Amino acid sequence: MGTPCVVALKEADKVTYVSINYDGYVTGVGAMLIEHYSTVDRVREMIAGGNISVLKANCDGGELVDVPHYAKDGSLVGTSKERKHSFENPQPDQTIYYGRDRGESGTDPQITDLFGFYRATKSITAYVYENGQWFLVTEPYRKPGEYVAFMDRWVLSDLAPIVTERMDALQRRIEAERQEAKRLQNRN
Repeated sequence: MGTPCVVALKEADKVTYVSINYDGYVTGVGAMLIEHYSTVDRVREMIAGGNISVLKANCDGGELVDVPHYAKDGSLVGTSKERKHSFENPQPDQTIYYGRDRGESGTDPQITDLFGFYRATKSITAYVYENGQWFLVTEPYRKPGEYVAFMDRWVLSDLAPIVTERMDALQRRIEAERQEAKRLQNRN
């Protein structure tokens, strides 16, 4: 089961967004956004591909390779350029899109105003790129008719030290549990 989220680009009164089904937590998609999607051009490129299964460092589909085509008698008819990356053959650094890589329809980015974005993404973690930085919005929905602004948000990069500290503590706990299990196993 995945951890879904929404990734959006806010420009003036327009919000363009896509959904991502896996790794929507701050140390997953959040870290990927800060590290690899830190310019408006990269954000536009990523969102242009539509809804995403798994976000990775690159979203261009990877390198093109020559694919030979043969006639029934086995003779070479020609070659064509095709992407090495696909849903069936994912490359480790390539984002997996539902449309491009899985052939699904209805996966285009959604474009709306700010209130429409909040309504559509209620109760889901949202990452919003605005004015050169990422923001994390964890509870973006408000009561109908209530004025909505990006007030309940955190600058994503400000959360990095907190997340790193918690992940380090988790790693230490896991290592301690492994050592304890190993010690108990050696006792028996």
